[in-house]
Amino acid sequence: MKLLTLFIFLKAFQLPQDDRSVLELVEKLRSDRIEEREIAEHKLQQLGSKALPALERATRNPDTEMAQRARDVIRTISVIQKLTPTLFKTIPGIAKRLSSDDDHTWTALFLEAIEEENGKRRYPTLAEPDLLALLEPAVKGSRDQYERIRICEAAGQLRLRGAEIAIAGMTRDQVPGVQQAAIRALGKLDTKESVAALIAVIRSKAGLRDEAVRALGKLTVEDVAPILVEAAFDHEPLVASAGFECAVRLGKRDLFLRKASLSLASEDAQNRARGVFILGELKATKSVSDVAKLLSDPAVTVRQSAIVSLHKLDAKEFAGAIAQLAGREIESLAKVAVECLVEWKPPGVVSELMKVTTDRSNRNRRWMIWAIAELNSTDRIDELAVLLEDEDPTVRSGALWALAKLRAKSNLTAAGPFFTSRPSGPSEERGHPRCCAPRMK
Repeated sequence: MKLLTLFIFLKAFQLPQDDRSVLELVEKLRSDRIEEREIAEHKLQQLGSKALPALERATRNPDTEMAQRARDVIRTISVIQKLTPTLFKTIPGIAKRLSSDDDHTWTALFLEAIEEENGKRRYPTLAEPDLLALLEPAVKGSRDQYERIRICEAAGQLRLRGAEIAIAGMTRDQVPGVQQAAIRALGKLDTKESVAALIAVIRSKAGLRDEAVRALGKLTVEDVAPILVEAAFDHEPLVASAGFECAVRLGKRDLFLRKASLSLASEDAQNRARGVFILGELKATKSVSDVAKLLSDPAVTVRQSAIVSLHKLDAKEFAGAIAQLAGREIESLAKVAVECLVEWKPPGVVSELMKVTTDRSNRNRRWMIWAIAELNSTDRIDELAVLLEDEDPTVRSGALWALAKLRAKSNLTAAGPFFTSRPSGPSEERGHPRCCAPRMK
């Protein structure tokens, strides 16, 4: 009866004589004898892709058990084709384990393959091609962020070049920790493919773009300086800082100077501010006059950057222009100007600062009082003493501190009852107006 069935099966498909041995093996998948079925399965697995057409047809056979066994063999052949000979030798039963319907088996096997015991690899004979055979299915079968992070870390540590596509996919993971691990792994792989993946992250709107810039800055496979310089002018501060640091470390000063000089004429205020800042950081003394022009820029952030850069360039000839900015009502601009002047201690600037002690902004008045005290302007004691009667308690507190610093004991004695009869201001208990003014960097 079985021979008749096989004859009908062969006749129906009218296959060449060479393929009939495959169909005979497929037919044995319905055998009642376990040993016969197992031998047939093993031989079909060895035949590989040659057996697939017959097995595919067998999956549609009305005999459900035979159809299921054909599907199992197909899955095993698919697994075998992905694995390397070393994997078969090193991990016994690997093909059978990976033939299950559970994709997580690939993840478990990859993590087993990279496992260390007492600081030594559990399977030291497994090389890059062997691990790469497991990596991509391992990513797809991972169940949580911790497994994906471990896969990324292993790819970077073991320099699994060829894993870039799978790792790049995880830069778009919903979990920031996985994104970060993937970005760092790409940086360690140092290949053209990892460069492209990192650039894609930098130019996206995703998070951790600064991490991608730092990873890109460590690559040596090709010149990434233009991308880093571009990043240094990014609107996101963390990205801009990372780009600047990496490009400077690579010694791309000239490239930076050209970009920064061109940015001074940009219509984008943030680009102008960034360009000015970079010129100061690079000590571009030839650009002092260009930077000074931006002290009158309409954007506050640009004027602030100009002050900071002139300070770094030690351009004290512009102290007078900066002192005028100290008198503006814009508090953030005033405090940066004051910090610069206090660091420089230029002669003749106190008169300009005294004008600000009548400013409508109580914070500006406090900053000026602090600056005058820091400049040790003892000839201004009488004018400062007038501010002991100021309407704002924080200004009165600042005046008291300044007079103390200038050792005006007579005025302090007179001020004692004045302060004890009034409630403290919001920061009067500290008595030091400098707490409102950040140090220049």
